[in-house]
Amino acid sequence: MIVVECFSEIEQWEADRLKPNPFHSRVNAPTQSSIRLALAQEETCEIEKGHNISLHTEVSPSILVSSGLDLEEQQRRLYSNLSALGEHSTDIQKTKAQREMNSLQCKIDSWVTVQLLYMPIVAILRARAASAMASNGESVAKVEPHKFKLWLPSELGCNDTCDVRLRENEWRLRYAQAHDTLNQVRQFLRLQSHLFKFKGRNLRGQGPNTRARNVLKNVDTKLQGCVKKYQTARSALQALSKVLGRVGWESTLKELTKDDLRSMTDLVDGETEGRKKLTWIWRTAGVEESDNEGLQDAVRMEWCRTRARAMRWSEEVDLLQEEMRRVLQYFAWHAAWWEEQGMRRFTADKTLAEGLFAYASRQADIRHHLADTFRELWGEVPSLIASAGTVSPPM
Repeated sequence: MIVVECFSEIEQWEADRLKPNPFHSRVNAPTQSSIRLALAQEETCEIEKGHNISLHTEVSPSILVSSGLDLEEQQRRLYSNLSALGEHSTDIQKTKAQREMNSLQCKIDSWVTVQLLYMPIVAILRARAASAMASNGESVAKVEPHKFKLWLPSELGCNDTCDVRLRENEWRLRYAQAHDTLNQVRQFLRLQSHLFKFKGRNLRGQGPNTRARNVLKNVDTKLQGCVKKYQTARSALQALSKVLGRVGWESTLKELTKDDLRSMTDLVDGETEGRKKLTWIWRTAGVEESDNEGLQDAVRMEWCRTRARAMRWSEEVDLLQEEMRRVLQYFAWHAAWWEEQGMRRFTADKTLAEGLFAYASRQADIRHHLADTFRELWGEVPSLIASAGTVSPPM
């Protein structure tokens, strides 16, 4: 039934490209933008009912947590930029990095001031951490902004006092963050696969290949950054699930390993197109805990791609048979053309005339021999195609 529906949809799309594209995913995972909008709308409803629990005039509980996630992302980006600086970095590069550090430090200071209103326990935890650093001879002032611990609700222990609302907000934002990051991982895997194919098919020479390797290296760096971001979000979900009692989410957001980082078209050793297995990142539904919808969506897209590949192979078979027919026809025409050339030149010298006729006859015989050879080699092709059955798209 699903195959019949897919076949009908793809035929409609091929006839009218304004129809829904069956090659595109139709299962939309929750995004951070949609969750932030939902949280803002919920706070609006509470304000209208007179149940405003915000402790700050400009920063609500949801804004506090979402701003904390933004700071975490900026820390991750700054750490990556600082790691990229080498020993021979220019003053301009160092100045830019220092300005980023200063800007991030100012943002963290402003955020921490508001955080203490909602999470007073953080002041005690930071005091303990400062005391531990002092006992080890370390200076608290030397803590760089990209290494500063934000103490989000997920980083607090089960026994630490924290408003459940803050933890609930972070759970929803982290859940969306994990799905957003998985989508980015899939996009980078598609880009990586495309670049590998483009490099192999079109690039030759040291210069173009070096530039291509640099592009692939940048893509891989961004991919690994997304992997770390997903792992951070999943660790936060694991910590929050113990407090909030959330279960079942791990079947959707599984642990991301190195073996999972391959595109839908990549094959591992021993796999073929007909027996390859999609990694779980391509089967994630992203809608609550429903894996079935995501699996069907991935299978539908893969079926459409398989059908397209089968149709292209069918066209290749037709083109191959036409090319073989044209080769034999060309040899027959070329042999006849050489036979005509033998009588084209008139000369009183009989020896020269015989030589010209013999040369033209030899060339014509070569073409006839080539035609006979290829006709013998290709004689079994039609029967092989017939025995294999008509090549047609899967249904």
